[in-house]
Amino acid sequence: MTYLHDLHGYGTIRPWFTEDLHQTDNGMIKDLPPDRVVKKFGIEYVNIWQGVMSNTMMIIVEQDALLDIEGYQSFIRAQFIDENTKEHTYPGMNFSYRVSRGLDSLMMFSGSVQHADTVLIDLHAFAVRMRQEFGDSHLGSIPQEKMTLTGNGKNVKIKLFFKSLQTHSTDGKIRVTSCAFDIAYSKGNPE
Repeated sequence: MTYLHDLHGYGTIRPWFTEDLHQTDNGMIKDLPPDRVVKKFGIEYVNIWQGVMSNTMMIIVEQDALLDIEGYQSFIRAQFIDENTKEHTYPGMNFSYRVSRGLDSLMMFSGSVQHADTVLIDLHAFAVRMRQEFGDSHLGSIPQEKMTLTGNGKNVKIKLFFKSLQTHSTDGKIRVTSCAFDIAYSKGNPE
């Protein structure tokens, strides 16, 4: 589908659809992106692209994904962590997180320093699951549901919407090298 979109357009498959395969973007008419056309067939679109043979995997969530933040009070956008990230603090929100050495986990803190509620997010297990499901490929347009993690503390609940995840495998050991995500969280008794 990407091939048709990028090189030829949808002219050859247009008769298969009753719906329009165009969209208007800033006053310009453009073909719908491949993932939206494939969705009309009722199948999941995963864009696999050729990369250099390596032990690195990069997966990216679908760009127009809607985020289900119902039941969450706060939302923090555009977080990026890599091997140099130690922690991020949001004093006005009484919220912070720390990154473990090796990016194996995120420890989320909500509340004051003396009475912080914590949630541990296991990035390593997430990376292993993604590699098992998708292999060593470079992938785009992964559904947001597959790239979402949740966690509950005593008085906080957290939902991470990953935008990208990059891993590297050496001698069969998988490690996270970077990821980007949005955070939804709520204070109070999680359900």
